[in-house]
Amino acid sequence: MQDWSDSPTPPPPASPHNPYAPPSAPGGPPVVGGGDRLPWLDRSQLGWGAALIETVKLIVQDARGAFARVRPDGDYVSPFLFGLFIAWVMTIIGQIWSFAFSGLWTGMLGGLEGMEGMGAMGAVGFAQVVMVAFLFPIIYPIIILISSGIYHLGLMVLGGLNDSESRFEGTFNVMSYSQVATLANIVPIVGGLVAFGLQVYFNYHGFMQVHRTSSGKALAAALLPIILCCVCVIAMIMAAGGAAFMGAASQ
Repeated sequence: MQDWSDSPTPPPPASPHNPYAPPSAPGGPPVVGGGDRLPWLDRSQLGWGAALIETVKLIVQDARGAFARVRPDGDYVSPFLFGLFIAWVMTIIGQIWSFAFSGLWTGMLGGLEGMEGMGAMGAVGFAQVVMVAFLFPIIYPIIILISSGIYHLGLMVLGGLNDSESRFEGTFNVMSYSQVATLANIVPIVGGLVAFGLQVYFNYHGFMQVHRTSSGKALAAALLPIILCCVCVIAMIMAAGGAAFMGAASQ
């Protein structure tokens, strides 16, 4: 009997009444390859707005089922545009929230002088939001390529690509469609933290489905940034401790 305990498990096909509706919860472990393709790929028929909304809903409601529909087809442009638009809009919103709350906090602590300075701070904040809005589409391709490369290297080291047919294209697709996580930036203050957690969640399901890898390897790859940060912090602490010890020993 086949062991499904550590295998990727995509969903059954979507409802025939709405091919882009999230699949119903499976009663057992289905096989890789089920489901239709993402609505975003049919945006010429559905319209860009409808295709974007339906794809976002599908990923949010059933990440496993959504990424089970991602196939290697050589199309880097579609996932790139999807991730760029969502990340761009939500980065701007995050900047607006940041300046709004920092200005309010400064005004509350600074009293009358702080309130008088809020006008100048608001002008600076507006200028920075405009600058971010202009520069982000230029910087985003670099960010998505580097992040995809880092995660792909991690998957290679972990053996998560042994059964993969999509290779780097699959990792790029996961990183692009996982930008849905940035929608959490609409929540003030804690939005960035929530977005980071959702990014890990979407990457986990994406790697498992797209690369046909085990849940353990997919999770390890999805947690790669946290692992690297922990390693860097530990290394810096050890280096600082070693330097302090050597300094004390030399006295």
